[in-house]
Amino acid sequence: MTMMQFLKSRNYLLILFLGCLSAIFINASETGTCANPDCEGVLVITEEELKTKDGRNDGNIWLSVLGEVYDVTEGRKFYGEGTSYGFFAAKDASACFASGKFNEEGLKQPLDDLSSSQLEAVEQWRKFYADKDNYHFVGVLQGAFYDSAGKPTEELKGIRSKLASKTK
Repeated sequence: MTMMQFLKSRNYLLILFLGCLSAIFINASETGTCANPDCEGVLVITEEELKTKDGRNDGNIWLSVLGEVYDVTEGRKFYGEGTSYGFFAAKDASACFASGKFNEEGLKQPLDDLSSSQLEAVEQWRKFYADKDNYHFVGVLQGAFYDSAGKPTEELKGIRSKLASKTK
């Protein structure tokens, strides 16, 4: 084998390796959002952990919509302490997205009391965070929408069913 053949074979192996690595990352990003019914293999986040992601001391800012947690740190000017959307930091404020009440009262409204159009508004916000390039899906929030294994709860299944029936 000549040196040129050797170099070409190493380049071929490098290209093959990089191609495989790219496929892994592409597949990971495709499954990075949890709108799929099973959410297998995603990080399950507790409310206690989410509460620590409020952006204080230049830390990360996470928020949750329908139990899907997004890192919105790059939008600190919107989601940081004292900003217009700072209320959403470190919590799941799904009901607030429908009602427009960005306060503790808005958090208390049960989602099953919302109309289909209000649920659609919440879903649009979930899609906004999922599609925004500078906000990143982190995992799912254990609680009302996902269980400790990251599986959708009956409440989330009911919301999805209501949303699906609206689009028919």
